[in-house]
Amino acid sequence: MNIMIDGARLLLGLFVTLLAWLIISNPVTEIFTAFDTMDAGEATTHLNNLIPLYTQILYMFFTLLGGQIISWFFFRVFQREPDWRY
Repeated sequence: MNIMIDGARLLLGLFVTLLAWLIISNPVTEIFTAFDTMDAGEATTHLNNLIPLYTQILYMFFTLLGGQIISWFFFRVFQREPDWRY
C-alpha cells in the first residue's frame, strides 16, 4: 500500500472528473435549455417540471462520482493489512 501512488490516483481521478464536467456540462445544459424554451403545446408544463429535474440529476451524478473517488481514497488509505503472525 503506497500512499503516494494512491494520492496521485486520487488527483488524477478528480482531474478527469472535473475535466469531464467542464466538457459535458455546457452542451447538456444548452440542450436542456433548448427543450425548456421550446413550445410543445400541452407538454410545455410537463417539460417545465422535468427539465430542472434532469439538470439536478446531472449535477448529482458528477457530485457522487467525485465523492466516490474521494471515499475510495479514504478506504484505501485506512485499510488494515492482514496480520500473518501465528
